[in-house]
Amino acid sequence: MTLLANTLRFHPLIHSSLLQTGVEYAAEIRDFVQGDLKKWYPEVADKVTVTLIEALPNILPSFSKTLVEYTMGNFKEQDIDVKTKHMVKDVDEKFVHVQDPQGQMLKI
Repeated sequence: MTLLANTLRFHPLIHSSLLQTGVEYAAEIRDFVQGDLKKWYPEVADKVTVTLIEALPNILPSFSKTLVEYTMGNFKEQDIDVKTKHMVKDVDEKFVHVQDPQGQMLKI
């Protein structure tokens, strides 16, 4: 299962984290940011980051290696940060707390 952690940091006082399953959802959020949000609130859109967090070694584990590589390349072009072998441990009002493959805790 893929878990999307979309962390929006517009300003120290405006921050939200969104957890949702699906590679498709990461792409949809990025499309929204680059399309409508950029049109309506250009000063905010450039500050939005999208991070896809996956506990498994790669995204889309049931699909072909070719499709996985294509998706990873596409996400890189769209500035979607993909963190494989990472597990979400907690979410609070400021951060998504993630454990990396070495066991270190990160705040996203």
